[in-house]
Order: sequence, then structure tokens, then C-alpha cells
Amino acid sequence: MKQEQAAPIKEKKVASGNHGKQSRLDERLALFMKQFTPDLAHTSETLHHLQSKLQHGMEEDAGANEQLSLHLVDTLNRTGATYTNGHSVRVAVYAREIARRAGFSVNRQHKIYMMALLHDIGKCIVPDAVIDKPGRLTDAEFETIKSHPVMGAKILEELHEMSWLVPGARWHHERFDGTGYPDGLKGREIPEEVRIICIADAYDAMTSNRSYRKSLDQKTVREQIEQGRGKQFDPRFADILLQIIDEDTEFRLRE
Repeated sequence: MKQEQAAPIKEKKVASGNHGKQSRLDERLALFMKQFTPDLAHTSETLHHLQSKLQHGMEEDAGANEQLSLHLVDTLNRTGATYTNGHSVRVAVYAREIARRAGFSVNRQHKIYMMALLHDIGKCIVPDAVIDKPGRLTDAEFETIKSHPVMGAKILEELHEMSWLVPGARWHHERFDGTGYPDGLKGREIPEEVRIICIADAYDAMTSNRSYRKSLDQKTVREQIEQGRGKQFDPRFADILLQIIDEDTEFRLRE
């Protein structure tokens, strides 16, 4: 199956009130990022670039938020570890396809896509040396990695206009059986949208080259998804992903 491409963002004139709103949003994000990530101080400069683009931007807040989300993902890709490059966009595409096959409305598909785009924003506070470490992580390093869902949620909470994206950032490492982190949510305690992001995130992790291993082949990935069904993953969405894998015989989903 060919990867579904995100619809292009059409540029229109935007009311001056929205310019001011976006400017305040950019300023808060830049300040917050500087507080937590000194190495990303130039984020404010790239956000200013987005500000100028939004002078021809979207008429509706939803469009402006999508533009900002895509920009944030691009910023993380430019400054983040090797593994993060392209990861969030792929997870968003996979999650939207699972949601589509699950019969979700177009609006819910879009919500899941947006949540998935920023699910890993908390990794901007994790040192690249930890994310890209080729060997086994120390206990302290693993705890640092595990902090990124909570930190991502804090970043999005600070951006009040985008606080509805918090669940995807905070809970994408929860497990269906309740053994995940950071809150140990179980089953339906995990929002349905996030349960989809959880399995899409795991799929991309398995099919990507990591610092400590090569990407897994589709046969192995399928076995891992089957083993995680009802344990790590919601069985309903695991079955949908298994169907996608079976149809994707040429491994084109990542293209």
C-alpha cells in the first residue's frame, strides 16, 4: 500500500488578530524551549520564519496549528537525534491510516494525525548521545528517556491553543495491559486515539534503523505485533495493523 501523503496546506490571507495570536504562541514556545533546552536556543529564529510564512497563512486556527505542528516536527528533525528524523511524520501517517480503517470520522483521523505529529516533542530535552547510544543504556539514561512523555505534555500544556494534543505526548508509551509509563494506564483508560498512536509508534520503531540494531523485516514485525496483541496493544488496532502488513507485501508503507 502506498503511503498516504498529508494534504498540502493552502495559503490564504489571515486576519491580523490571528497574526498576533500566533506571535504570542511562538514567543511562549521559544521561551519555554530555551528554559528546558539551551542547545535549541535558535528555535526562536526558526519559529520567526514560521511567523513570516503565516503572514500568508491559514484563515482558521486549525490550519495555523497544523502549520505550527509541522514546523515543530521539522525543528526537532533538524536538531534531534538520528532516529527521530522523519519518525513523527511516519507515525502520524500510520496512525491516520489505522484510524481510517477503523471507521473513524475524517475529523477524528485528523485529530489523531495531529496528536501523532507531536507525540515525541518531549525528546527535545533528551540528549542526542542518549537517544543515539549504540550500547545498553544505564539505569539513569533509561530514566532520562522515560521522562520525555511527561516533558512533552508540559510543553504542549504551555501552548494552551495546542493543549488538546497532550494525551498523545504523555501516554504514547502506555500499554494495554497497564505495564507502561508514565501513569500505568490500562485498557480503555488510555484514550482511543492514543491507543492507535501507541501501535503506530511501535511499528515505526521496529521498521527503523536504531543505534543498536538494524530495522526488522516485515515477518519479524508481524510476529512482534501478534505477540503484543492484548498485552502492549489494543487487539482491535493490532488486527488492523496486521491487515495492513499483510497487504503491504512490498514494504511500501514507509515510502
